[in-house]
Amino acid sequence: MRPNRIETVILAVIAIVLVTSAVICRTHQDFFENRFTVEDGVIEWITVVALGWAGVVMSIRCFRLSDSPWLFIRGMCLLAALIMFFGAGEEISWGQRLLGIETPDILKEHNRQSEMNLHNLQFGDFSVNKVIFSKVLAVCIVSYVLIMPILYRKKPGVASLIDRFAIPVPRAAHTIAWLVLITFTEGGVIASKKSGELTEFGGSLLFLLIFLFPLNARIFSGSKSAPNKPEQATP
Repeated sequence: MRPNRIETVILAVIAIVLVTSAVICRTHQDFFENRFTVEDGVIEWITVVALGWAGVVMSIRCFRLSDSPWLFIRGMCLLAALIMFFGAGEEISWGQRLLGIETPDILKEHNRQSEMNLHNLQFGDFSVNKVIFSKVLAVCIVSYVLIMPILYRKKPGVASLIDRFAIPVPRAAHTIAWLVLITFTEGGVIASKKSGELTEFGGSLLFLLIFLFPLNARIFSGSKSAPNKPEQATP
């Protein structure tokens, strides 16, 4: 299945931002780090919107799907939606800066940036961001975008289990896009301490595309007789 118009536009946006970032980072690093990838800037808000949109997509599916097991599939869609909403909330510290909310004392004590979020918590030498939101999450993403699609195509039993859990499977285009993204942001092409902001930006948009147009789109169509082949999913 070739990328459709929405995918083409979003993939093009990711590519343009990555190339532009690589150039700006090397020519105007101060601007890149203090203006281009600043907190509450355009890059961060695109990340938030993409995660929120993905959450809405899975929320809608939670109520629209009718395949058996009905309750289990809806529960998994709801879980995916909550994970996306959680990511969006964490990205903007749950609206703290927008609403002018004071950080609770318990978070001030343990939050590296004195913000109202979980990913910046630190307890002694244990950093939630470095351990859970970096290492653990990185392993999960690699497994999801690289290993799962291979197993889905090669192992019918695994494919059946994945469908039962209503997990959107990345297509080849999504996997390639992830590899390009990581090459730029984590492979040194964008040489900056703020390159992680671009990882979040591109990753959130790619998750949105995976959720909208997965390899196993048929399981989200709501039809028990849908053919066993990739197709465009409906929200």
